[in-house]
Amino acid sequence: MSLNSDKIAGQEKSMIKIWGRTDSSNVQKVLWCCDEIDIDFERIDIGGKFGGNKEPAYLAMNPNGLVPTIQDGDFTLLGIQQHHAISDRQICAR
Repeated sequence: MSLNSDKIAGQEKSMIKIWGRTDSSNVQKVLWCCDEIDIDFERIDIGGKFGGNKEPAYLAMNPNGLVPTIQDGDFTLLGIQQHHAISDRQICAR
């Protein structure tokens, strides 16, 4: 995980939060992308053996209850339906 401090237009970049377990192939794709382009991220274990993805707080953020969920500031990407097409573009745009 990269922890360097970058700035965009005079503002410090927020760290991306990724909810999901490392044994999920869908989460692994997002983690790989972040590592490849040196994006700061925090990963939170959720789903599978960790549970939590059916809890009200998680469902409020991601109503489908799937992983990964990616949060970049006020922008949230939801589970498998969106991550293939959007997450790589969103992460690369940083």
